[in-house]
Amino acid sequence: RPKDLAAAQVTGNTPRPVHMNSKIDGGGTIWENQPVVGLRPIGYLDSCFLEKNGTPRQGNVAPTSRASLNLLFGTNPAHCLDGICEFSHVWVLWLFHDNGNKRLAPLVHPPRLDGGKKGIFATRTPHRPNPIGLSLCKLEGIKGSTILLSGVDIIHGTPILDIKPYIPEYDNEHDTSCIRVPEWISRPPINKLEVKFSQTAGEQLQALMSSFKFFKTQEEIRTAIQDVLHSDPRSVNMRKNVDFTASGAKSYIFA
Repeated sequence: RPKDLAAAQVTGNTPRPVHMNSKIDGGGTIWENQPVVGLRPIGYLDSCFLEKNGTPRQGNVAPTSRASLNLLFGTNPAHCLDGICEFSHVWVLWLFHDNGNKRLAPLVHPPRLDGGKKGIFATRTPHRPNPIGLSLCKLEGIKGSTILLSGVDIIHGTPILDIKPYIPEYDNEHDTSCIRVPEWISRPPINKLEVKFSQTAGEQLQALMSSFKFFKTQEEIRTAIQDVLHSDPRSVNMRKNVDFTASGAKSYIFA
């Protein structure tokens, strides 16, 4: 689990192998009889997000979020990164290792539909037959065999499967006239939330400054928190059934 991996990284121990459910119901007999393909992580992400709850759904929602990846591949991992600093962004392929799926449904509830359903392959749900994540992250720098990233939406301890450079000429469709997306994609379920910090919150942040690995100033921490909360990371169910605000207005009071 992520906390086990996070603890292993903090103590300098080798993370334990990630266990995924070998049998997931809901795929049908034909799919269940297909051979299992094995993958070996190239490293485990060191992220500012320790748990799923509160992690942004897309990395560009929180551009100030930070993470690093220490490569485990190769007798000299740093050689694998030769030339990557010439790129500004990279694709990160990773494993949704903390889903705990035992059964998959063909229809899921995307957050932007506010309770509505779409087919699993028409969404970016983490609950997939092969739980592989794809994130576009900004490359902040390289230190030896460690990649420094920002704009991440990946939790601490996540197994990373691959890193590929982002190349606009290849990765963008230049004929925009042929691009289409459904209307609900551009219709967020909520308006941007207002984020306020109480005096107590400021004092707490100051007291915790030494525990933040990726942020050096209180202003950096405030900005990172605001980036995450502006887009409301709560689930649809929590938004509809729980009111975390003091006045009922659409704002968080961070204290």
